[in-house]
Amino acid sequence: MKNKSTIIILTLFFLHFNLCSIAQNKDSISVNKKNVVYLLPTAIGGDMFWNLENYWIEFGYSRKLSMISNSVFDLKLGIIVRSNPTGISLLNDIVSKSTRGFNLNFEHKIILVKKFYYSTNLFYQYTMTLREGEYDKYSIVSDNIYSVVRSVYCLYPKIGFQFINARNNIFTDIGFGAGIRYVNSYSVNKINANINSGYESFVNKEFDKGSKIAQKFYLQIKIGYNF
Repeated sequence: MKNKSTIIILTLFFLHFNLCSIAQNKDSISVNKKNVVYLLPTAIGGDMFWNLENYWIEFGYSRKLSMISNSVFDLKLGIIVRSNPTGISLLNDIVSKSTRGFNLNFEHKIILVKKFYYSTNLFYQYTMTLREGEYDKYSIVSDNIYSVVRSVYCLYPKIGFQFINARNNIFTDIGFGAGIRYVNSYSVNKINANINSGYESFVNKEFDKGSKIAQKFYLQIKIGYNF
């Protein structure tokens, strides 16, 4: 809880700092910078669990592939660099020890008016979640440490505001999207493979195994640096 609160406070601080600076400086969504490094704390917005108790920190790099008139093509790679054990929530009953992985996103962004944009996103996510289960062998209950490999393929539109500070090249990107995704997962080294060890409510499938086509909702508050 303390780590989660720290992440939210730091994010709001940088957001406030950037917006205050923008009020005093000329900025544009089309600043002539092709490279971006960014930080996305998914305690505020993300894809996987939709639970504020389940968070990680994503650190990423974005490359502007081209810009034609008011159209921008971006390729983003985000690495999950910190995660906490997940917990039971109203939306899921997933319990795990840690999660590692990456996100890959191709985005076609159309600038509607200054700062405001619409984009189409092709998204892929790969995660490996370490979990702990139990099994009964010769009337002795033992722990079973196993992993769940999960892949997500997604197409979704997004609308948002991107604020770029021309003086220090810091930007904030706030966006919301909804679309469709295909989720596939399987377990590795799980002894009792037929035991249901958690259910994804939004995807409507077992977390440890199976495939499903489901809706996707996306909320982000992303902070980055242009160079």
